Amino acid sequence: MQNPAYSQAYLRSPVPLSELPPSFGIVTACNPFGRILTDEANQDRTHRLREHLTSLGLDSFPVTGGDEAGDHLEPGFGIPGTDRDAIIRIGAKFEQDAVFWVSAGILELVPCGPGTAETLGRLDTRWLNP
Repeated sequence: MQNPAYSQAYLRSPVPLSELPPSFGIVTACNPFGRILTDEANQDRTHRLREHLTSLGLDSFPVTGGDEAGDHLEPGFGIPGTDRDAIIRIGAKFEQDAVFWVSAGILELVPCGPGTAETLGRLDTRWLNP
């Protein structure tokens, strides 16, 4: 079962809403399967995720997910130019319980294993520019 906090996530990025692609996935490599790792371990995992995306020829932009107050933040990447199934595979490779998928301004939480996607609503209610 997914952590209920995932459904409450806010997303932070320097990319303005008006410049986002019509559809994209959001993946982090931090805290695999919900286990809290050290900052150093999470930085290493984030670096490996960036390298993996580059090896696949995928563009990306920075997106950090976390709680609204910013007390818990996990850096990751917005990944346009691919489909939802590919995003799920990337999340699974980096031992994530779930990934986010955005299409037509709607944010979904999508499990990387068994389970059902959860529609979280309009992206603009969860997108924060630092």
